[in-house]
Amino acid sequence: MPKDTSVLTIPNDAFYLPIVGAYVTTEAAQLGFQEADIGDVRLAVDEACTHIIETAFEPGEEQAFTISCQRDPSGLKITIADQGLPFDSHAIPDYDAHGGLDRELSGLPFYLIQRAMDKVRFVNKGRQGKELRLTKYLQVPNIEAYFPPEELRPYDTAVEPAPSAKYACRLMEPADALHIARCVYKTYGYTYPGEQVYYPERVVSMNQSGEMISAVAVTETGDVIGHCALSGQPGEPMMEVGQAVVDPAHRRRGVMKGLMDLLMEHACQQGLTGLFIVAVTVHPFSQRAALRYGFRESGLLLAYGPRAVHFKKIAGQQLPQRETVVYGYQPLHQEPRSRVYSPSQHRSIIARIYGNLGLEREFVSLEPPRHADSRPSAHEAPPFSLSTEIRSALGIAVIEITHCGPGIEGEVKRKLRDLCYEGIDVVYLNLPLGDSHTPLICPSFEELGFFFAGIRPRPTGLTGPQGISNRDLLCLQYLNGPRIDYDLLQTYSDFGKELVQYVREQDPLA
Repeated sequence: MPKDTSVLTIPNDAFYLPIVGAYVTTEAAQLGFQEADIGDVRLAVDEACTHIIETAFEPGEEQAFTISCQRDPSGLKITIADQGLPFDSHAIPDYDAHGGLDRELSGLPFYLIQRAMDKVRFVNKGRQGKELRLTKYLQVPNIEAYFPPEELRPYDTAVEPAPSAKYACRLMEPADALHIARCVYKTYGYTYPGEQVYYPERVVSMNQSGEMISAVAVTETGDVIGHCALSGQPGEPMMEVGQAVVDPAHRRRGVMKGLMDLLMEHACQQGLTGLFIVAVTVHPFSQRAALRYGFRESGLLLAYGPRAVHFKKIAGQQLPQRETVVYGYQPLHQEPRSRVYSPSQHRSIIARIYGNLGLEREFVSLEPPRHADSRPSAHEAPPFSLSTEIRSALGIAVIEITHCGPGIEGEVKRKLRDLCYEGIDVVYLNLPLGDSHTPLICPSFEELGFFFAGIRPRPTGLTGPQGISNRDLLCLQYLNGPRIDYDLLQTYSDFGKELVQYVREQDPLA
């Protein structure tokens, strides 16, 4: 169990709801939440638990479910888990907060939960149950509370170079967080996807928990003039490289190379086996830098970011379309050969991607299904497991299938409909290439409108009865409205151009 985590197990009986309320109230109060936020936490958990008690079990069935609270300096993470009946989210109507007296009320609980919490994530594990993950952040000031407006104006890229100086690159200290947030704000405005970077106290907290590993470049006088970070879940074998900024007055002096070298060395010392990066296509410079540091392209994520961006000094610039990014990966160690089950229609490009990455994979061919219904039966596959993450700031959602199993196609179809109805612009679907059912069910998803995006390599797992387990993901994407003008995408390498052309040919809207 993670540090600072507690678990409460209760029967599926409303009699115990006051105990749950007292439990989460105490956890939130001890962490320092104000009364109004404590009320939000208690409301959300009460609504979620009431829904489970009323709908997750057969009448008269006596079962139990758990509520766990994980505390860290940034806030409170609550997970409510049960192994009751599957939850069909598409059956819950949207609640119209401005409707009349005859409005539909069955969607009210989920409306209240979403309004009360900062993050809401539903994870469906098939026969293994389901989880509702709720996050509430402590209210801390963002960067605008620390500096007057003139100190937060975008960097002037035409500024005169600073006098020659020596720079030191080191891991972040708590006092650096304020200056890191300022650097990012002056570079990206409020358009950088990771909102935590605008809250100095959250930056400190995440570095302490291991969710972020920040490196800073400082002058001889101690001024922070550059930043780059690794981000991800503690204990995971790979992390993302991002939040890279350098004060324009100090650019072209090897500052970013020093930061990258430090992070690469630290990643190896921490036992990480891979790093990934996303590089924009509005210009080729970030792709060129990624290639220089050893990253290689493995995917093209269309319409990943909103049109309103803030690059360098161009405040509030409106791009001609949503921003597309190139996904790059770099293994930090020699990876063992593992087997993949690739859909036959994409095998050629997948092999090219693995060749570009320098990864050895054994392609396993499957016999074509003899019947029109190729879905795995209950006797052929374990229960399906998937998770859904919505990134509201970007207008995107990610559905990730961990295990294929009976009913998975219908569940994805329902999730897609819900997400489109909620106005999500792009839905990405990740399928496990180490699962032999992936090539059988992939055509069903493509019939829904998903199409090829690339590969998301994952470090291989432990040796099992059938050899090394492959954890790579086949990434598909679905555009709910955006149209892509592929001629506007700028890619740096020949392989990047090849990848763009292949995705373009797969896009049913191109």
